[in-house]
Amino acid sequence: MKYSWEGPYQIKKLLEDESYLPKGNYGGVYVVTQWCWRDTPRKDKKSVILYVGKSEDSLRKRVGDLVADLHGFSDNNQGHHTGGQSLREWCQKQRPRFVSDDLWIGWVINPDCVSCTENWLFDKLCPSENGKRPPRCKEHSE
Repeated sequence: MKYSWEGPYQIKKLLEDESYLPKGNYGGVYVVTQWCWRDTPRKDKKSVILYVGKSEDSLRKRVGDLVADLHGFSDNNQGHHTGGQSLREWCQKQRPRFVSDDLWIGWVINPDCVSCTENWLFDKLCPSENGKRPPRCKEHSE
């Protein structure tokens, strides 16, 4: 599958300049990596795929939830985004400690089917920090 990717952007760029954030209230799929990638994220040693996620209706809000929890603006019971919490823990476990603002994120806005796209990317990229497989698309799965 071929997608039109936006990014990747370092998390710190999203915090410094909102023009990098997803525009409008559209659904989409995003990928978080340790290192920068070009054109499309790939499963390789250079980018280190950490997380694949989605939003059915507002990618901008979902990315905001991820960034908030990535920076500790949650507790384990009331977090916005379990992926953000997992990524925060991953950063803290790295030696030397990896700064969460140095992670990279890119996204596809409004694909034909958000759930199918998320599942396809999950299978292709094998992200290390997704706690579990995303649910299959109810509309297109068998």
